[in-house]
Amino acid sequence: MLVDVQHVTYTHWNQTEPTLHDVSLQISRGTLNVLVGPSGSGKSTLCDLFNGVIPHLHGGKLEGEVQVDGMKTSEVEVKNLAQHVGRVFQDPEVMFAMLYVEDEIAFGPENLRVDAEIIKTTVEELLEQTDLVARRHNLVWNLSGGQVQKLGLATVLAARPQMIVLDEPTSNLDPGATRSVHELVLSLRDEGITILLVTRELDDFLAEADQLLVMEEGRIRAAGPLRQVLREHGQYMVDSLGVWLPETSEIGIELQRAGLLGDTPIPITVAETLDLLGEKNLLEGELVD
Repeated sequence: MLVDVQHVTYTHWNQTEPTLHDVSLQISRGTLNVLVGPSGSGKSTLCDLFNGVIPHLHGGKLEGEVQVDGMKTSEVEVKNLAQHVGRVFQDPEVMFAMLYVEDEIAFGPENLRVDAEIIKTTVEELLEQTDLVARRHNLVWNLSGGQVQKLGLATVLAARPQMIVLDEPTSNLDPGATRSVHELVLSLRDEGITILLVTRELDDFLAEADQLLVMEEGRIRAAGPLRQVLREHGQYMVDSLGVWLPETSEIGIELQRAGLLGDTPIPITVAETLDLLGEKNLLEGELVD
């Protein structure tokens, strides 16, 4: 187990009511975990626990315990936790400290006083991995949206973290850039890096998710294997939380709502949806009332 959160309640220093209420969750190594929930549900605050921003930088009152790789985050400095958990924000440009792409990738290791030859090798590897070799001398603000996301990932990967938290990585990207970032994230998971993806739109990563976490009003409403959570909470996610599911899954949820799904899992892929509709004899234009 890489991340273990036990009964965490957190109140910001300038508030009287908790933002997080008795939150418990676990994240296994090398998995892709998707965190969904409406705005204001506490997703960002939850993510601040993993790299020690809470409690070390934000202060406030923290109850319960957060462990990352066996370390209690309340007892480890943020600079040390950053080598275990990296975070890429929705707009990675707010993270950038240097003018040029390759300098931005090198910035973190330089601050950690990594050997110059190792930094050089790391930069070359990450430029290749993120398909930014041709952009190495570009100004960071001259990159496309997809390239900015990739650079954000590269800067975090330079510290060789075990886990990366991604905040809405494809929300402002065109379909081509979305596919490219999607492939990169999955390749990182396949290399054994643990991914926590924060999003409101599940289209891009749903089929590959190992765990789905659902937040509402500072609480974990549901957590578990993807298909189990969709079956037990899918209707509520769509109706009450405004979570965007793929149309394939929405079809399954509508069949469930109409009492026609039976024991069949909520479909995720197009093929699964077609099989389900065929099984229910709904491919010839039959309507569900």
